[in-house]
Amino acid sequence: MSDRNEHSKKLAEYLREKEMVHFSERLCRHLIRLGRVGGSLMLTSLPPEEINHLHGLMGALPGEKLSLRSLVRSLQSTVFAEADLFLAMEFYCGKPLVTREERRAKELRDREDFFEQLDDLFALPLSERQIVFRERLSLLRENPSLLPAFQSRYADDPHKLRRDIQYVSQGLRLLDAGAKKLYLPKFSAEVTRDPHAFDPGGFLYQLLLFSLEDGGVKQHILSRHRILRDDFSNQVLFYGICLFCEKGPIGFVQQAFDDKEPLILPLYTLKQAVRAEALDAKVFMVENAAVFAELFENRKDISLIFGQGQLRRAVTALLELLFTSDVRLFYAGDFDPEGLLIAQGLIDRYGEKVSLWRMGVDDYQAAISKKRISPGRMKKLENLKDPSLIQLAEVIKETSLAGYQENLSWLREGEME
Repeated sequence: MSDRNEHSKKLAEYLREKEMVHFSERLCRHLIRLGRVGGSLMLTSLPPEEINHLHGLMGALPGEKLSLRSLVRSLQSTVFAEADLFLAMEFYCGKPLVTREERRAKELRDREDFFEQLDDLFALPLSERQIVFRERLSLLRENPSLLPAFQSRYADDPHKLRRDIQYVSQGLRLLDAGAKKLYLPKFSAEVTRDPHAFDPGGFLYQLLLFSLEDGGVKQHILSRHRILRDDFSNQVLFYGICLFCEKGPIGFVQQAFDDKEPLILPLYTLKQAVRAEALDAKVFMVENAAVFAELFENRKDISLIFGQGQLRRAVTALLELLFTSDVRLFYAGDFDPEGLLIAQGLIDRYGEKVSLWRMGVDDYQAAISKKRISPGRMKKLENLKDPSLIQLAEVIKETSLAGYQENLSWLREGEME
């Protein structure tokens, strides 16, 4: 071992023997951040015994800030004169001190290697959809923002990301092989042996949508490629609305309409319809089941939809059937971030066809509860764009309290005229 290495190792041993743990760890972090011996190190909050050991090492009592150049000069008059401070700290840590620049350079090399090796995941010959998928992955290489979840998945586990890409590639080959229409869980099971691997919201589902994007309406991507979502468990509750197929009214829906009875229909049935008719030009939609029940029992002369607290596909499918005619939707939701965002989503989607109903500041003050909204949920209000919703959000921010539809009276005279 060279004299420089020997003296550096002895300096590391000295720091260990004197149990200068806090100073040494602080020095290591500083060197990693700076990438060289330089700058100054704050000594505040160091244990007194470590300050005393530094005093002995340097021959003078250090102040609150220690210049590393001053420390190196002080070492010149000790047995550690030939020690390299950076090397000494590597001996102390038992591993090389990888600087931020070196770590970033390695991360970039690893990322480039990852994309270079992606071709190995595609079995030749490539199918038509696989070729498109490979091209879209090349776009991600240059612009990760096209699919932010991709970068997160890579950071968490590149090996799992490779497996996910392989799964999507296999699924695309299955589609190109002329597979018949498949429900998403069946497609998932055929590709991965797990019917839930491609569940909506998960990374595989996002990656599949990304691979199939073709410039059309995003909500219909899967169906355009013969992959069907579950059309039976996705349902909507309503009354005062009749559905029509090409041949005329759908019989059992017409019967419920005439008898003024509520119906729960799956998305599957809604897809058979071509249009919907309400009792008049107004359709009301509420977020909560209790409010729906109260209105049904007392106002069977209106058209009403239960929104279920979210914009499920069955709900939006029914609305789109209604909007084929001259209908206006009046939406009433809870006074919390989620309720206001549903309202914003409806406005974004259907524009002037949507009016807010019982969602004013006075309504909020009547519906207010004692349930506090967490800061994390409150941040969701920043995504609002509609002026009246923004005004309401400002009042909610002042109290941090949620308001609920169930606290309002829904049977006021002239309410729905």
